[in-house]
Amino acid sequence: ADANSTIDVYAQESVDFDYLGDGAQNVTLQANVWSFVTFEFEITSALEECAIYLLFYANDLGVNYFVDDIKVMLDETDEASVIIQRMGRFELSFTKDILMYVKRANKSVMLSIDELLELGIYLDSVKNLIIYANNLKSYDISSIMFQSYVANLSYSKALNLRIKEVISPFGEILDTASIELRQIRKQITDTEKNINSKLNEIVSKNSSKLTQALVTIRNDRFVIPVKNDFKNSIKGLIHDTSSSGETVYIEPLIILEMNNKLNSLREEEKKEINRLLWELSSMVCDYQDDIEISYQILKKLDLIFSKANLSIKLNGTKPIVNENGIVDLKSCYHPLLNVPHIVKNNIRLGEEYQGIIITGPNTGGKTVLLKTIGLLSLMVKLGLLIPCAENSNIMIFDNVYADIGDEQSISQNLSTFSSHMKNVVQIMNEVTEKSLVILDELGSGTDPTEGASLAISIFDYLLNKKCLVVATSHYAELKIHAYESLNTVNASVEFNIETLKPTYKLLIGVPGASNALKISRMLGLPENIINNAERLANSNTSEINITLEKLIEKSNLLEKKLNEIRDKEYRINKKLDEIDNEKDKINKEKKEIIAKANEEADKIIKKAENEIKDLINDLKELKSKDIKVHEISDLSHRFNMLRENNSMHTAEKVYDLNKEIEVNDNVKIEKYNAYGKVIKIHKNKYEVQVGNATITVTKDDLELTNVVENNVPTPKKQLVITPRKTVSNRLDLRGMRYEDAEPLISNYIYDAYYAGLKSVSIIHGFGTGVIRELVQKKVKNNKLVKSYRYGGQNEGGQGATIIYFE
Repeated sequence: ADANSTIDVYAQESVDFDYLGDGAQNVTLQANVWSFVTFEFEITSALEECAIYLLFYANDLGVNYFVDDIKVMLDETDEASVIIQRMGRFELSFTKDILMYVKRANKSVMLSIDELLELGIYLDSVKNLIIYANNLKSYDISSIMFQSYVANLSYSKALNLRIKEVISPFGEILDTASIELRQIRKQITDTEKNINSKLNEIVSKNSSKLTQALVTIRNDRFVIPVKNDFKNSIKGLIHDTSSSGETVYIEPLIILEMNNKLNSLREEEKKEINRLLWELSSMVCDYQDDIEISYQILKKLDLIFSKANLSIKLNGTKPIVNENGIVDLKSCYHPLLNVPHIVKNNIRLGEEYQGIIITGPNTGGKTVLLKTIGLLSLMVKLGLLIPCAENSNIMIFDNVYADIGDEQSISQNLSTFSSHMKNVVQIMNEVTEKSLVILDELGSGTDPTEGASLAISIFDYLLNKKCLVVATSHYAELKIHAYESLNTVNASVEFNIETLKPTYKLLIGVPGASNALKISRMLGLPENIINNAERLANSNTSEINITLEKLIEKSNLLEKKLNEIRDKEYRINKKLDEIDNEKDKINKEKKEIIAKANEEADKIIKKAENEIKDLINDLKELKSKDIKVHEISDLSHRFNMLRENNSMHTAEKVYDLNKEIEVNDNVKIEKYNAYGKVIKIHKNKYEVQVGNATITVTKDDLELTNVVENNVPTPKKQLVITPRKTVSNRLDLRGMRYEDAEPLISNYIYDAYYAGLKSVSIIHGFGTGVIRELVQKKVKNNKLVKSYRYGGQNEGGQGATIIYFE
């Protein structure tokens, strides 16, 4: 939030918080139960404190969650921020506590028109939220967590429709609310017309006796204004007299009965309206559970999206959270800084060191850094995205303890030192190893020597408590103590001594100097005063200053070297990223080539399959005709050619180039145009068995294939099968190799079929079972075979296969 803007405050219970800042009006923040309240702020330095103290106060509300709960809240806020940026925020139109109305109805209290109208607006919000969720799905916007909430919404459609039938958007009871009401109102309208007609007739006849020629109403009765002198000339009831006494308002007797009827009809109208309101109130009771459940969900979603809205305004991101005492905030800054150029800092704590001592001149930004750490820690705890880099990591603290500012009090007899010590004592009594402690100007407000010793002692005590500590100080003793401590590091906020302006850049590992004398010289303090001050300072702290200057010089050198290393690391990582991107691009192109090649291979195979089917159909047609020997021979030759071509195309199907080549993989050696099997891999050397020879090649020479080395097609004389007039009724394959037996089986089946044999026997023997499986496979896939079985007792048993033709 910026100055002159608004802050949305949310709390689980009533909170009152007062803060009086420098030059600011007293600001009161109040958040009611489960509601949002907007507060206007004057331009004031108190704005920052108001926000951070309010978040600190959130700890007292019992806002303590498990890390898993906080991760869920951060995910919800992050998802909602994306949804808002793509679809905008969903609207909630109702402004009242709906549950109060439900409770009243449940206690047999008739709800008013305004209350029922507000309930209708609430139900519209539920309906619109469901529509909003469906729109997210249709636009394919990721909203898993949001949809899980919406899935549990219960829209009371019947109640909402009935409210709309009874009450108009302007809070009027509609004529269509019931048949009875419509009839009553029609009678009222007709009666009013009759009364007006009769009165207008009386007015026209007695206009001279009237103060005004018009019809008016007194006490819910239609009357005419009669001059006082003629009040006895018109028979009727006097209902009122003007303030001057010159006019009396008379209800003529002729319309008395009609007025009575009109009033009676109006009473009936009121009764019918009350009946309708009772009906709606009763319906509210019937839908009590649905309303309460949906109200709680809307309330939860309202909180999530409000946090998302704030996170968008702050340009927040979702950090990693942990319970390991680690704070690693990258490019973070205080969310309430309202300056043209915000300096972002890296804050590391908990891994290499447990405590940080920040030193440097006044107005350098030390206190802002303290508040940044504390505020961001609490924001994350409440499920808010924080202004930092996405890969930031932050501990979920049980409490954040802070001693910032000067709270001296005349009424409580507290000096600056006493007020600080009172806070520090309370912190030391309550702190745990899961706490964060931030201390501003530790040990100040008293004798420098005693203050420095006390500050070191307090700092070490807190470190022994295993909590994380960040403190600011001007004491040189604390800077030296940080160097000597294994789990404490010096830090400073950079200050440009030439321009007398802070850069607000945090320097970890580098202590800062107060530069009070240099700043005073630049500001015009007399030189003799400054020289005397330098002499006194050197005489009092010469040993400390010499040591500190050496340490600062060494730290600056180390920081310079570290920055050079980081710069080189950045350039290397950038180059590696470019290489990875290029690799990804090449892999993508490979996949596209592979996909295209496989697609072409599939087309060729499909074409071959269709040609084989056509050939089979031709054979079936020839079966019923007078078959010529050369025609059968030609068809057999065509079939063998198609089968071999199909096998070749299948063998050449391209494999995924990204797959690693392993032992026993079938490969093709491109430069030798040979096929083989990998038998050994050593680093980038691959031994491949090709026939009886072993070849050693590199991975670049190999390509995965599904061609088995023994099945590699070799140029051979095309086998032309001619039908024979006499074909044996059995084929003996015993003792043959797989390669020799395979072509014989198909040829024998065709010869036997066209020779007119009804059944044949193929003898394959028992052996290893390889030839038997080959025969079974060939027979099963042959369309000329009607059925087959193993041989019987006198037919060779399972050493033979008996085939029957169509």
